[in-house]
Amino acid sequence: MTDMFTESGLVLLLVLVLLPVLVALALLVQAKRRLRQQLNALMQRQQQLQSWWQQSPDVLVRVDSEGQVIEANRPLARQLLTSGQNLAGCLPLAERDVWQSALRGVLDKGITASMEILTDAEPACCWHVWLVTNPQADTEALVFFRDVSVLVRQRQALETKRDYAERSNLAKSRFLANMSHEIRTPMTGLLGMVSLMEQTDLDDEQQGFQRVIQSSSEHLLAIINDILDISKIDAGKLSLETDVFDLPELVQSLLEMVSSKAQEKQLVLQSFMDEKIPAQLIGDPIRIRQILMNYLSNAIKFTESGHVLLRVVQVRELGHKVQLRFSVEDSGIGIGANKVMALFEEYSFVHGRISFAAGGSGLGLNICQRLAKLMDGYVGVVSSPGVGSNFWFDVTLPVVSVKAGDEGDISPIGGQALWICDELQANRTLLISVARQLGMPYREFGRPADVVALLPHEQPAILVLAYRSWMASDEDLRRTLAASPVRLALSSKDVLTTGRDALLAAGVGAHWDWPISQSNLRELLSRLLQQPPQPTLMITRANRYQGVGKPVAEDDALLHNCRILLAEDNAVNQKVATQMLAHLGCIVTVANNGREAVDSSAVAEFDLILMDCHMPVLDGLDACREIRRREQQQALPGVPIVALSADVMSDRKGACEAAGMNGYLAKPVRLEDLRRELPTFLRAGRGPVSGP
Repeated sequence: MTDMFTESGLVLLLVLVLLPVLVALALLVQAKRRLRQQLNALMQRQQQLQSWWQQSPDVLVRVDSEGQVIEANRPLARQLLTSGQNLAGCLPLAERDVWQSALRGVLDKGITASMEILTDAEPACCWHVWLVTNPQADTEALVFFRDVSVLVRQRQALETKRDYAERSNLAKSRFLANMSHEIRTPMTGLLGMVSLMEQTDLDDEQQGFQRVIQSSSEHLLAIINDILDISKIDAGKLSLETDVFDLPELVQSLLEMVSSKAQEKQLVLQSFMDEKIPAQLIGDPIRIRQILMNYLSNAIKFTESGHVLLRVVQVRELGHKVQLRFSVEDSGIGIGANKVMALFEEYSFVHGRISFAAGGSGLGLNICQRLAKLMDGYVGVVSSPGVGSNFWFDVTLPVVSVKAGDEGDISPIGGQALWICDELQANRTLLISVARQLGMPYREFGRPADVVALLPHEQPAILVLAYRSWMASDEDLRRTLAASPVRLALSSKDVLTTGRDALLAAGVGAHWDWPISQSNLRELLSRLLQQPPQPTLMITRANRYQGVGKPVAEDDALLHNCRILLAEDNAVNQKVATQMLAHLGCIVTVANNGREAVDSSAVAEFDLILMDCHMPVLDGLDACREIRRREQQQALPGVPIVALSADVMSDRKGACEAAGMNGYLAKPVRLEDLRRELPTFLRAGRGPVSGP
């Protein structure tokens, strides 16, 4: 028993002694395996780093805190950069200070730096250099050199091309300014003489010659303007104005400008404007008018019968802005779907020989598209052959505050009926829209006989009758209307041939010719309702004003005996402008250059100065500056100075304003331009000088 116990104890003792040894051996084996794995990973990492160091496309250099080379990765670099060599000594003198500053920032603050170094060698080589800290040694830095010579040469080539393009654009702009001046100067004489000829007594044959000259000149000027607009847009020289404008007035002026062409083809020309649209908007009315004028001219050009309608609707209200859609609808020849996409391209003549026969440069619609894009707007067209076309233009404009229906003294008129008798649906529709705005109940008729049948039983406050229907009616209808309490108004697509006295005697209290805007119709009908049924005053466009606007007669009186100094060096333009101003009743003094204009303004008093910008001896801008300087020195009120320039580039108007001018008129200037624009400056009168 004792022996067995002794053996068991020995075995247990042996197990207790050997167990820790075995556990330790097992741990050692496991640690050895783990260390071997880590060593293999480190060796693999080292091999990768070494491979990256040796095979990197960039030149890699290790430097110490003093910039001494420790190691380089490329054979060529190792030959050029020996160990212990200061890297700064291998750099161009101009780059060494930048290098030292970058090295100090990397080592002291750990800031990664980069720079470009252009070597002095031939051919010149450009290196992009990065400096970073060495993660394995705080006192060392790694320098990466990348050859970017090809990229630099490409960049220099692009910069050269850019500079060339900018010089070309500048030369193009100067050429356009010169061509604008050279072309528009004789056009001023041509169109000016034609407008003066129109004021003289001509026989029928001479009037025909005059109309051909005028239409051909206007066509030539339109082509010139299209080419200049395209070139200005391409050169980035076309800028938009930001002005407050009256939308109803803009629409009415468009209709008046194209109405004669529509009447020649016996087309119905009409406009419809959404009554929700504010009247006062902010934008560039000249460019909006240019787009719509192009649409209207094309619609009339390609429509032989039927109608041309201009519509303005409010798409949506965006706070202090409104999105509007202008559209021009016609019943013309239309366009196939396969040709619509090409309409807005340059030099597009989708109608082939018809387009050439109708005239045009093929640039108008492309200009419309570009102008719309400048205003952040869009253009488009819906068309069908034989049915007609609808060209539209969307734009978002800021609102001033006034609604189209808020016309001052004009207020809704309830309970007084309006009857409309016209065979043309477009005319009836426009009058119906006006009746709704005025709160008037209405009825529409297509034949005068229907009106006669109803008059004994019911009578309106106003009857609007087509002039051709009134002329074709019998005496019974005229006597019935003259004896009734109905206020009679006549509308006509042409100028009325019956005298005013005869119309008043027949009981006609108002008349107008189409087209006419809704705002003008509201004024006319409101004035007519204020008159007795038996009229004593004929209400027309000319005398419809009632606290709104100023009659033309007041402008003519303002121009009568107005003392104007005309500074113009071109003899033909002197004669044209002098004759125009004399026709308006002005007293004209001529100066042949800027120096004469300065001297004349110092010895005589003028109500207004018309100053050509391009003149010998002293140009218009310098002459204006001298006049403003003299006025300031002598504490004189500033005489209005209006620029006359054939240069239509975008910076010309700004230069005139900077010189101290009060306005700007682009040549060629027509008689109607002077009659319309000069009273505006004369009303302002003399005021404090705002010199350059």
